[in-house]
Amino acid sequence: MERTQQSEVFAASRIPGRSQDEIKVYPDSLHAIITCVGGVFPVDILWRPDTGPVSARPLIDIYNQLAQVMAQPSAGEQNDPSVICSLSALGRKVWAATREEILGQGGDAAASLGMMESAVLTLCLEDCNAPSELADILNAVRLGGGRDSPCLRYYDKVMNLVVFKDSTAGMVFEHSAVDGMVAGLMTEHVYNLSETADLDLVHTDTVNVNGSVTLNLVNYGCPTPLTFPLQGVITPKLAFLGATHSVLTFDVPSYPDVFSALRGQRGLYDAWINFSLQLSLRQTLGESASNHMLVTPTHMRHYKHGRCDPTYSLTMDSQKLVDALMSCIGPDNTSEYTTDLLRLFHVAFLEHKSLIRNTKGGQGVGPHVAVLRQSLPPDNPLKKYLDPFGCPSVYLTGTDLREGVECGVGNVYAQDQLAVCYLGKRDKVRIVLNGKGSFALALEKIQES
Repeated sequence: MERTQQSEVFAASRIPGRSQDEIKVYPDSLHAIITCVGGVFPVDILWRPDTGPVSARPLIDIYNQLAQVMAQPSAGEQNDPSVICSLSALGRKVWAATREEILGQGGDAAASLGMMESAVLTLCLEDCNAPSELADILNAVRLGGGRDSPCLRYYDKVMNLVVFKDSTAGMVFEHSAVDGMVAGLMTEHVYNLSETADLDLVHTDTVNVNGSVTLNLVNYGCPTPLTFPLQGVITPKLAFLGATHSVLTFDVPSYPDVFSALRGQRGLYDAWINFSLQLSLRQTLGESASNHMLVTPTHMRHYKHGRCDPTYSLTMDSQKLVDALMSCIGPDNTSEYTTDLLRLFHVAFLEHKSLIRNTKGGQGVGPHVAVLRQSLPPDNPLKKYLDPFGCPSVYLTGTDLREGVECGVGNVYAQDQLAVCYLGKRDKVRIVLNGKGSFALALEKIQES
């Protein structure tokens, strides 16, 4: 796995702040948090011997605790999981103020919140089957089972593992800590492990990797649910999230050799997706498409605390290519390709590749624009021109050849925004459109074009 971000995947939470959030890591954490209709339960999954490294507890040990958790009746008011989980879906400043109130009062609620924030991960066990349609599955993984299901996602946790009653599973990542490439790798590894691991629930001993330490099975009692007595704390109500998030999925098929040819030139596959999106937006929105900022989050591998910096991939050369493509499309929706069109594609591709390379090397303009934007006072006339950089209209992210991972979808956090995610397969590309505001109304037109 890529090493610059792995330190903030496990036992890490995004802590809300009045002015800025922070990613906090808890290196001594040994427990996971289970959220289900029965409540929120801490479950020990690791142990630290007197000597030697931290090790996983026996699988049968963890399994027995999970079985007891799932056998619990529905939670009461004091330990309702949706109460605390829904708070993490609020606006960050609102949640920061509410969190301060909870911690200020102390007691069981503050202690329970501390257990949630310090957990290795959150395991969300849904009491219903996953939906049948892929787009609905993606929404259910991100947002929950629906209006009749409690909110079980703890969005502050960097990683939520979601499992439905029919064994359909998905993963939710906090994007400010982990970018899409690392999330895809992690999901693929978890899938492969789930398919290949020899899970022996009868074996009662566990041995460390080096074979030096053996732990005998301990018969744990049922985990105790966390309680959240929030009397006196103002807890804003959260609207139903699914009503404001429209997701559409579709596949673009072709011959495997075509995709192999695209993959043969470094960066060509991603550039092809990028230019196709620009053309689709032009066909859907007309000339106004060029007014929307298109961002490609680009992974930085060269820093200890790796990050995703923006590449602004709508350029003069890409617009010339899109103009030429538009002029080649006839009234019967057929295209006439010329050598000039290939030249324009080549020029736009080289520019796109150069921009990506510059961002990966730490020479992108995104971080500099962000510092300038955040340093300006609210009344500075330049601020209105820089604010769109902090909230781009369109962003495109994805990866290629992730077998076992069905799909992924990015979050839309602005009032008017389109998130496009792609996942390459051997003989197709799976596209996911997630829109909000005016873009939510145009998803089908974008797909058609």
